[in-house]
Amino acid sequence: MSHRQEAPNNAITSYKNAPTRTVSAGGVDFAYRELGQKTGFPLVLVTHLAAVLDNWDPRVVDGLAATRRVIAFDNRASAPPPARCRRAFRRWRKTRSPSSWRWA
Repeated sequence: MSHRQEAPNNAITSYKNAPTRTVSAGGVDFAYRELGQKTGFPLVLVTHLAAVLDNWDPRVVDGLAATRRVIAFDNRASAPPPARCRRAFRRWRKTRSPSSWRWA
């Protein structure tokens, strides 16, 4: 028995079962999940600044995908690279000063 919910045209309608795909543009990979009907204009869901695809409530997305095509888009990461975070944290740990949180 499959746990995938599919519409009559074999479109995935369950957000938690929608595969995460990527597309590259300008050397940057962007993640997205597509579900719902395969025709018509898509409803594009864009995450907020620090969110990821898993922040979307599957119950909400499933409800939207029941009647339309939905693309949940994960924008390019806006946080600094991990190495810069580690350096900034080490500086802060030594000084406990908010001014030491620079991303240099």
